[in-house]
Amino acid sequence: MMAINKGVDFVDLLAEWQRDPILFIADFFGEKPDPLQADVLRAIAKHKKVAVRSGHGVGKTWLAARAAIWFFVTHPYSKVITTAPTWQQVRKILWSEIHSALRKVPPLLRDNFEILDTEIYMKDATGNRIQEWYITGRSSDRPENMQGFHAPYLFFIIDEASGVKDEIYEAIEGSQTTEAKMLLIGNPTKPEGYFYNAFHKNRDLWATFHLSCLDSPRVSKEWIEERRKEWGIDSVLYKVRVLGEFPDVISNALIPLHWIEKATQVKLDFKPEDPDVEIRIGVDVARMGEDETVITIIGQKGNAIKVFDIISAQGKETTWTARRAKRLYEKYNAKVINVDDTGVGGGVTDLLREEGVKVNPVKFGASPTNNEAKALFLNLKAQIYYELRDYFDPSKEGIISIPDHSKLIRDLSAIKQDYTSKDKIKIIDPPKSPDYADSLALAVTRAGRREILRPPSIFLR
Repeated sequence: MMAINKGVDFVDLLAEWQRDPILFIADFFGEKPDPLQADVLRAIAKHKKVAVRSGHGVGKTWLAARAAIWFFVTHPYSKVITTAPTWQQVRKILWSEIHSALRKVPPLLRDNFEILDTEIYMKDATGNRIQEWYITGRSSDRPENMQGFHAPYLFFIIDEASGVKDEIYEAIEGSQTTEAKMLLIGNPTKPEGYFYNAFHKNRDLWATFHLSCLDSPRVSKEWIEERRKEWGIDSVLYKVRVLGEFPDVISNALIPLHWIEKATQVKLDFKPEDPDVEIRIGVDVARMGEDETVITIIGQKGNAIKVFDIISAQGKETTWTARRAKRLYEKYNAKVINVDDTGVGGGVTDLLREEGVKVNPVKFGASPTNNEAKALFLNLKAQIYYELRDYFDPSKEGIISIPDHSKLIRDLSAIKQDYTSKDKIKIIDPPKSPDYADSLALAVTRAGRREILRPPSIFLR
């Protein structure tokens, strides 16, 4: 780290830092970005609009935090606005990294800042806050949070940019000034919208970068190999989280990945023991080989569903599965256990019935439950999966909260849909049995509901 002393000409130094964010990071934090990050930082200094699509763990939040502080320090009376799809992502991820970076700054320099939880202000010569010179964190749930910012130098940093709604970007565009900059950064989870367009139809307006895990020195080869084995190189999860590629525009995915990832960010405050929460359990029973027995416990309150627990095992007998399911049934005071009754699952159903457990056998290959559903779906599995899909669909009234569970996300994102020759919806399983998705679908379903909706027009062919 550069020695800070009274002989330093700070005017010249600030000008040099403004031109060279890599030098700033070296002097200010004693750090060196990797070559991929360095290219992005040079572009931020040179261009007004920079967009970065990346895999997981390549150091994008590290980069965003240092870019925010660089702009704040080197541009007088600047305003840096940081945001992400949810407040938790802003506060717990991006601002956690900002605070981590600030702890590396020499006290002589850090004393010039008033550092709060999600705000940093520059101080004047008397040690008082300069109200018009700051970094701030804002949630992106309302367009008005991004409006009304005006300054000689303005910098918007949008983390996990795929998940931010287009109307938020419209509000940001309305705040742009001559010296305004934008940095979009994140996993490319959605093949549409403002972030996607920055790499496609609007790419001439942006300096764009692609940070793949395969090229990043920050991502271990072991982690990449584990994801290859777990997800498969043809899966959308591998494509997005490892390669940093957008999903295909034309896709028959039943539940788009960005819907799934949004559900991992949903926070519902009800508990299993709340009297108005109905507990249901879904059991997908393993059949052979690498398949897993998966038991999922969900609670439903009104139109909201929350996954409370997921238990899995390999190579267990039906007696083990039945005993474990019964214990969970009693622990959570569940209303019912829905069991995939096809094949070996029938043995679990029989054992639970003998124990007096309220069990509902579900055969995925059976006929849909009513005439309206029969006109839409090939079988009960398609009907049940569309019931599940509606909870993920952001345009519907239902809402679902799931854990950031890699196997569950893998299975949900791998489920495909297609149409029969009679134009009925059918479900296409991936090569590996989607045990976790099946278990969740079983837990959620209330087979027989009349609210069976036609698929959105985007999926009709």
